Amino acid sequence: MNAPTCRIIIAVIATAGSIACGGQGLRLYLPRTVTIEQDRMRLSHLGVLQGDDPQLLAKAAAITMGRSPFPRETMVITRTTVLSRLAASGIGADAVSISGAEEIAVHRSGKTVSAAEIIGAAREYLRRNHPRSDESTWQLCGKSEDLLIAAAENVKLSVLPGPKAPSGIVKVLVLASAGKRKLGQKELAFKLIHPAKRAVALKNIPAGGKITDENTRVETVMVDRPVRKLWVSPFGKITTGPISHGAVVRQALLKAPRSASVVKRNQAVLMKIRGVRFTVTGLGQALQDGRVGDYIKVRNMDSKRIVMARVSADGTVRPIFNEVTK
Repeated sequence: MNAPTCRIIIAVIATAGSIACGGQGLRLYLPRTVTIEQDRMRLSHLGVLQGDDPQLLAKAAAITMGRSPFPRETMVITRTTVLSRLAASGIGADAVSISGAEEIAVHRSGKTVSAAEIIGAAREYLRRNHPRSDESTWQLCGKSEDLLIAAAENVKLSVLPGPKAPSGIVKVLVLASAGKRKLGQKELAFKLIHPAKRAVALKNIPAGGKITDENTRVETVMVDRPVRKLWVSPFGKITTGPISHGAVVRQALLKAPRSASVVKRNQAVLMKIRGVRFTVTGLGQALQDGRVGDYIKVRNMDSKRIVMARVSADGTVRPIFNEVTK
C-alpha cells in the first residue's frame, strides 16, 4: 500500500471515530409535530435530548429557537435549522446524533374565549359607563368571533375605551390577559337603539277597511333614532288604500271615520240661536241628512223660510241666518 492511500484510510478512520464519539455525547430525537405552551421556543421544547455530558446537555436544551407560533399558526423547523442553532452555540454537527423527522410542525396550544363572553364584558362596561334612563340600549354592530389566545391560567377580560367613533356609535377594546401578560384583544362597536311602536297588518286590508285588533297587531321594535312624536293608535281608523299582509300600517294611509248622521232628512229638529245672555229656540224640519259639523238646509216651521244651519252633536241645529230659496 502506497503512502497516499495510507493517509486516506487513516483520515476516514479518524472521522468515523469522531462521529461515533460525538453520537454518544448528544443525541436528539425530532418528532413530526409538537405543541408548546411557551412564548419562546427552546430546543428542549422541540425534541428529546439525551447525552452523557450533563453540561453539554444543559447547554443544548437552553438554545433558543425563536418565537413560538401564534394560535392557529404552524411553524416548520427543519434539521438544518436545528444544526445551525447548535453550531451557533458552539456545538458542532460532529457532536450531535439526530434521529426522527426531517422537519417538525410546531403548533401553539390555545384557549378559546367565546364571542358571548367578549360581548358580555363589553355590554357590562357600557352599562356602567354609559347608563341610560330610558329603554334604549346598545346594539352590537356586525358580528364578533371567538378569540383564540395562548393557553394560560386565570385569563381575565378587561374593557377599555376604543378609538373615536361617529355620533351614536361607541367603540371598545376587550382585552384578554393573564396577570400582566396580554394574550389578545377584540375591538367592538355598538350603536344606541331606541324602542318604537308600530302597527303591522295581520291580513290583507282593502281600501276603506277599518283597522281592528283582528286585522292589525301593535308591536315594539328598536330603531336607530329616538322617536320624537307621540305614537297614535290606528284602531278605529279607515284605510285610504289597500294594505298588504305583513306591511306596516302608517298614519299617512289612514283617515278618521266619518261620524254617522245625527240628523235625518224630514226629521223635526230643534233650532237654537244663542247670544251672550239669551237663547232662542224654534222648531224646524231638516231637508238633508247631517253629521256633526255639517251645514244643512232647514225649514223654519213658523216662518216657512229655509235657512242654512250647522248640526251639533246633540242633534240640534244652529242657523247662520242665510235664507235660502227653494
